[in-house]
Amino acid sequence: RYGKQLKLTKLSNNKMLLILENCIRMGDPLLIEDLGETLDPALEPVLQKAVFERQGRLQIRLGESDVDYDSNFLFFLTTKMPNPHYFPEVCIKVTLINFTVTFDGLEEQLLVDIVKREIPDKMKKKEELMLQLADDKKTLKGLEDEILRLLSESQGNILDDEELIQTLDSSKKTSAEVNARVTVAESTNAEIEISCRRYVPVATRGSILYFVIADLANIDPMYQFSLAYFTRLFNSVIESSEKADTVLARNGILISDITQTVFLNVARGLFEKHKLLFSFLITVQIQRNMNQISTQEWGLLLRGAGTMNTAERPKNPVDASGQEIWSEKQWTLVYACSEISPSLKGLCDVVVDDLNAWADWTDSYEPHAIAERLPLDFEDTRELQYFHRMLLLKCFRPEKLIFAIAEFVQLAMGTNFIVFPASTMAEIYADTSHFTPAIFVLSTGADPTAMLYKFAEEKGQLETLGAISLGQGQGPRATKMIETACKEGTWVLLQNCHLARSYMPQLEKI
Repeated sequence: RYGKQLKLTKLSNNKMLLILENCIRMGDPLLIEDLGETLDPALEPVLQKAVFERQGRLQIRLGESDVDYDSNFLFFLTTKMPNPHYFPEVCIKVTLINFTVTFDGLEEQLLVDIVKREIPDKMKKKEELMLQLADDKKTLKGLEDEILRLLSESQGNILDDEELIQTLDSSKKTSAEVNARVTVAESTNAEIEISCRRYVPVATRGSILYFVIADLANIDPMYQFSLAYFTRLFNSVIESSEKADTVLARNGILISDITQTVFLNVARGLFEKHKLLFSFLITVQIQRNMNQISTQEWGLLLRGAGTMNTAERPKNPVDASGQEIWSEKQWTLVYACSEISPSLKGLCDVVVDDLNAWADWTDSYEPHAIAERLPLDFEDTRELQYFHRMLLLKCFRPEKLIFAIAEFVQLAMGTNFIVFPASTMAEIYADTSHFTPAIFVLSTGADPTAMLYKFAEEKGQLETLGAISLGQGQGPRATKMIETACKEGTWVLLQNCHLARSYMPQLEKI
């Protein structure tokens, strides 16, 4: 809407107040990005709209000076914080809008990115048609308003009003031309839309991956991946992946490459113990999207039976000595599976009818292995996925679930998603830029410095590589070193960042 008039800045910009003052004077819209939970006190007069009139001019006080205030000035603030908490005194001064991305919204956004790169001519035509439709509809609205105005102002016999007659005549011709263009444009737009929708599976896969990545923050707060990072990675795969002769083949290549690339790049930043969990979540969400796993079945695996009515639950079977074969909790979960999962319906009765066969399976060394068939013909007579075997393992052999998860991922996604090779400096360097630094999170005894120095030597950066160990009073030196490196195009290594926590916000602004 505001196009090139919109000015962008951040609170960390030294010239932020000057930009704000200029926008207020000229009536330009201003957007301040990346807010934290506290606002700069200098913004207070603007948020309060403390505008006053002096000698016939609207003014507002910024700092120590009064600034002319243009009533066309608009002020926008955005934050990337997932769940910011602002004090009530801030909330009453602004209008808070939640623009958190949704699954469908992100899917549409990614679809636009794909189409722009795959069929740019049709995307350009679609944008031109959208603009044309908007202009034509605006023209029609203008004609209607003009006719209504003339009718309301007309006096006497309408047929004697020449201006009105001429306007009606020209409006009729213009309206016919515009309606014809609108009809053609809408038809063409529908055809283009069909071509664009053929790439929806790729956009859907991208949306699935992003929301799995976003949920990683619930596992560890350190796992924060921005949408901008994901979109950049997504688009880079589209541009670099192998081409194909048909859309179907191209979609298959894109889905495979995007999934693999995103997995490798994100897994590189995860602790070893969480990598299999990440690949498992990707696999499950893909299958849930394909309706191969229901929400109820997924809940069973995660939370167990929970609270449910067990009045009609069959009696827990006993062995020859009269002891219950499975615990009350296990048998309740078996009953829950038989009631909730259509593929496992009647499981309790099946188990009771063939106790020995089921006992042999549950006592086997590798009940999770595909080679270890389920008792009797249970697998053959039902539409069972491997996920249902995992539910059975949760019922009877929960300690084998970790092995079943690896088997499940390998069957659905391939070995690449359960084998996690160590990253090389060349791979890490390929994903960095002057806007994207590399951060090494080290465990006790780990030190990548030698590897970094060796790689710097290969790149001809060893002699100019600046290294500094952060600590008390080292912040200004580190800042100066970074500024020099920015000017000269050299590398900087900041060590022991955990010893300078107070410097980290300043480093983030840099």
